[in-house]
Amino acid sequence: MASETRQHYAKFIVLAGLILTGIVLIALPTPVEQNVQVFSAPQVTTNELPASIGFAPPGYYADAHVTTNNAVTVKLVLVGSAVLFSQSFPGGTFDIPRVQIIGGGNLFLTISSTNGAFTQMNVFARIFHDVSTYQYAWIGIGVLGVAGLFTLAILRPETGLGRLVYKILPVIGRY
Repeated sequence: MASETRQHYAKFIVLAGLILTGIVLIALPTPVEQNVQVFSAPQVTTNELPASIGFAPPGYYADAHVTTNNAVTVKLVLVGSAVLFSQSFPGGTFDIPRVQIIGGGNLFLTISSTNGAFTQMNVFARIFHDVSTYQYAWIGIGVLGVAGLFTLAILRPETGLGRLVYKILPVIGRY
């Protein structure tokens, strides 16, 4: 009797776990960054790099990744608005953190050498926004399908599928 009760609990736990996993995978969105505009300038040697990244709609974000040989000053400017970001960096690799675009407009990135000397730089800048996707929903549908087959196998243990489930998961036993 106790063994039979334990087998029923094991069946219920496996089935509930499959159903819960499937529902979570279907129902919960995954945040993803979607690039709208990208600016790339590899191996540029100059004392000032004025670059138009592109149009940034309201609510979007901008960031950049820069590598330089000398100290530089970096500015992100929204035309007709204000300076969104301005900071001096020593030579090396650094990231400009994501900056939210409030009003929208054309975005310019200016990188200038602090001492006016020519410097080699690699620049990657982008305008992007966050999108919610359901990229794991298909896995959730598959898990719910497996839960359905598992339920059929429990209810019909004499079928080929039922025998297969009882061989894979012997803890659930037959009733």
